[in-house]
Amino acid sequence: MQQYFPIVPMPVAGMIEEHNNDPEAHENLERKTADVVDGSSTSVVVTLDSNTIYTYTQALASLSLSVPAGFLYAGVNFISGSTATTFATPSTWIFNGDDCTPSRVFVPTPNSSYRMAVESVGATVVCDVQKYS
Repeated sequence: MQQYFPIVPMPVAGMIEEHNNDPEAHENLERKTADVVDGSSTSVVVTLDSNTIYTYTQALASLSLSVPAGFLYAGVNFISGSTATTFATPSTWIFNGDDCTPSRVFVPTPNSSYRMAVESVGATVVCDVQKYS
């Protein structure tokens, strides 16, 4: 069964000033929806573009994220299927929220939908994670 969840980015603690002070800034974000149609293509490797929301509409086997120099903010929505999504990012990223370990690492669980806000704070990338099922 396919699950859908909103594409609206969630607030991020300490969010970049331009987004924090302008509620309409989220309306101007580009949205990219990736329909995973072929069951063998559920492994995704993506370099996030700033001011873009990525939505994966079918369960992913694996998801690997990175950001380019000058990155500011992006949103990522994805579904973890009956086998938990294997998730990879650079080890310097910091995660807060649902299914994050005390050492601030994100570990997806099976049969769950996630919404992530990815933000560059200086040289650090911070991800806030919300689980929807």
